[in-house]
Amino acid sequence: RTAGVEGRSIVLTSPRDARERIVGATTKIMLPANGGLEEFGLQLYGNPAIVGAVSGRSILQGMVFRGYQVQRIGWNDGTEFRDLDAMELAEVMNDSSGVAGRYLYFSGTATGSANVVDVPLPTGKLGITLK
Repeated sequence: RTAGVEGRSIVLTSPRDARERIVGATTKIMLPANGGLEEFGLQLYGNPAIVGAVSGRSILQGMVFRGYQVQRIGWNDGTEFRDLDAMELAEVMNDSSGVAGRYLYFSGTATGSANVVDVPLPTGKLGITLK
C-alpha cells in the first residue's frame, strides 16, 4: 500500500521494551502556552502516541526521550485528553497553542537505538511479510 511513498520508514521495537514502557515512571511536564508539536521538536508515532524522536533544538531535550508514551494532555482548567494516537495528539497540541497551563504526562523508560530502530525504506516492493 505504501510502495510508492517516498520517505517512508518502519519502526521496530522489541516486545520486552514495550512492557518496560508500560511499567515505567510517569512524568508531568508543563508546556509553554504557545507552540505545537513541531515547535516542541517532537516526532510521535503509534496508538497510543509514543515519542519517536526529540529534536536537539527542543525545549523538551533532556526531559523527554524516545520511547516515552504520552498518557495525556491537558491544561489547568481541568480539560484533559487521554490515550490519543499520534495524529490526534498532534492535532490537540496544535489547536491548543495559546492556552495557558498546558501539560503532558509521559510514562515509560527511554529506549536507546538498540531497543528501537527506525529503518528508512526505499520506494517499491520490499518482498517481506510481517505478521
